[in-house]
Amino acid sequence: MYSPLQQLVGGFGPRPSTALPMRQFSRPFASVEQATLALTPNLFRAANELHVIYGTAPAVILANLLAVVAFAAAGNCRICDHRGNPMSLALHVDCVGLPLNGKSDAYKYFMRSTREAMQVWPHEWRFANTNQSTLLRRIRKGATYGFLAMDEGLSYLNSQLSRNFDLLTSLYEGDVPPFARSDEAYKAGEKVPESIVFGTCVNAQPVFYASWLDKHKKDALGSGYLYRKLIFRSDDKAQPGTSLQTEVALSVFDLRIIEMVTAAVQKLTSMEPSELPPLSVSSEAEQILSQAIHAYRCYAEAYLPPRDAEVFAVRLAANVRRIAGGMHLFENYLGAVSADTMGRAVTIGEFATVCWFEMVFPITLPPQEVTDAYRLEHHLQSNYGSLTKTDLLDTAVNFDWTKPRMERAIQALCGSGRALSIPRIKRGRRCVMIELQGVYPLLGNI
Repeated sequence: MYSPLQQLVGGFGPRPSTALPMRQFSRPFASVEQATLALTPNLFRAANELHVIYGTAPAVILANLLAVVAFAAAGNCRICDHRGNPMSLALHVDCVGLPLNGKSDAYKYFMRSTREAMQVWPHEWRFANTNQSTLLRRIRKGATYGFLAMDEGLSYLNSQLSRNFDLLTSLYEGDVPPFARSDEAYKAGEKVPESIVFGTCVNAQPVFYASWLDKHKKDALGSGYLYRKLIFRSDDKAQPGTSLQTEVALSVFDLRIIEMVTAAVQKLTSMEPSELPPLSVSSEAEQILSQAIHAYRCYAEAYLPPRDAEVFAVRLAANVRRIAGGMHLFENYLGAVSADTMGRAVTIGEFATVCWFEMVFPITLPPQEVTDAYRLEHHLQSNYGSLTKTDLLDTAVNFDWTKPRMERAIQALCGSGRALSIPRIKRGRRCVMIELQGVYPLLGNI
C-alpha cells in the first residue's frame, strides 16, 4: 500500500519509517531508504542484494542502477511528455560520493550486462573523457546509441566536453547537434543521423565535483543543462558485505538488461531513435506527477527565484517521467505507465531534489564571529542586558576564547545593531558598556 509521504507531496511512496537513519538534518522529502524502497520489485531486489553482498552505499546503488536501466529502456521506446510529444528515456546522472562508498562496485556490477549485450553494436558506444570533436565524429558515423559512463569522473570533469552545455543539452533531448552534420559527410554519401539515444552516468568525489561547480555553475544553470541533470549524493561509507552469498536478483537484473539492450540494438540498427514507439502515460499518473511538480517548485523556491524554481520543477518532472518509463519497461508491464509506477518515481525524485540542492546550493556555515556573537548575546541577556567591555574581555577564558576572539564577537554583535558600545560613568570612572537593544527579561546569572 502506498500513501503520500506528506500533505505537500502529490505523489505516492512507501510509508516513512521512524526507524530509518536520517542525515545531519531532517529531510522534508524522501530519504535514500525511502527512495530505494520506491523502486519496482525486481529493481529493488537487485539494489538490495548488491547492498547486502557488497555493502555499497544505497544512494550510489540508486544512481548507477537508474542510469543503466534508463539507457537500456531508451533504446526500445520513447515516452510522451506532458504535451504528448515523445522524448528520450535516457537520463544524465551524476553520482557524488565520498571515497570508500562503493562507487566502482556499483558501476561495475550494473554495467557488466550492458557491456555484454552491446558487443554486437557495430559502432562506438561507450565514452568517457572523450573530446567533443571525437564524439561528434562517432555520431556522424552512426553511433546513435551511446553512454558516457565513468566510475571515477575526474578526467571528465576536467575535459572540455563537461562544460559544452549546448552539446550536452542536445544529447539529453535526443537531438544530434546541427554542426555534426557536416557538408563533407553529405558529399561522401554518408547517412547522417538526425536523432540519438545518449545517457550519462558519472561517478565523482565531492571535492572534485564541488570544484567543477564553483567554476561552471553559473553557465550550467544559465544554459539550462544543470536543471536537466539528476544528482545523487552519498555521504555514507560502504559496509562489510556478505560476499559469499549467491547472486540471485542481480542475475535476474543482468538477464533483463541483456534482453532490453539486445532488443534496442536490433531496433536502432534499422531505424532512427526518433522513430522508436512512444510509451503513453495514464491520466492518473499524469495527475500524480502534476501534483509533484507543485511540491518540487515549493521546495526549490527556498533557493531560487520563482521563475527558476518553476524551471527546476518542470525539468525534474521530465526526469521523473523518464524514471517511471524505465522502470515500467524493465518490469515488462503492459499498457501505459501506471499511477503506482509514477508514484514510485515521484518518491525517487524527492530524494534527487534534496541531493541536487545540497550540491548546487550547499548550506554555508556563518563566520565564527557571527556564531560567537549569538552566544555572547545570550550571555548578556542573562546579565540584565549589559556588561562592561573590560569584564567581557576578562571573562573570555570562561568561553574557552582568547581576548581577540571576544573582541571580534563584540564587534559582530554591535555591528549587527543588536547591541551598542556606549561610554558611561560608573562609580566616578569612565567605562565602556556593551548594552543590548530592546527589552530583555531579567534572567539572572546562569
